[in-house]
Amino acid sequence: MKLRILDYLDDIKEFNGEAISGKLRCTCGNHQFEFFHTGRQTKGILAPYIIRKNKQLILRAKCVCCGEIIDVYNSMIDGTNAKTQEESHDFIPFVIPKIEKDEFEVVIKYNYWIKQFKENGEYSNLFEECFIYIIENGKEGNALIEE
Repeated sequence: MKLRILDYLDDIKEFNGEAISGKLRCTCGNHQFEFFHTGRQTKGILAPYIIRKNKQLILRAKCVCCGEIIDVYNSMIDGTNAKTQEESHDFIPFVIPKIEKDEFEVVIKYNYWIKQFKENGEYSNLFEECFIYIIENGKEGNALIEE
């Protein structure tokens, strides 16, 4: 199955045939998003900002320019370890309280087994790990999620 959000990635880079990364981009071209999730928010010091709650995590982005909604990550359908569970739709806004920021630019990274890297010539949704990092001052900062 083709990587679900491939059409929303910009500046895609491959690493040794085992990983890819790309910047999240809306179809309108914007890179700034508000994020909403079904997980639990941490302080983000030694762990990612968002972790699973009740064994599931859905991360949704809303473009601050045009309002388009993108389901960025869904633990029930994404990756090789996806486990279907009863879906929760209680989305919580992600905010970094100490700086009161709620709009972010992110880079998404996928690690693959080499055999599953591409399927029919396209990036696959069968990735082993997904990492989403907030871009701070033009560089990767803290992890939003590490799944």
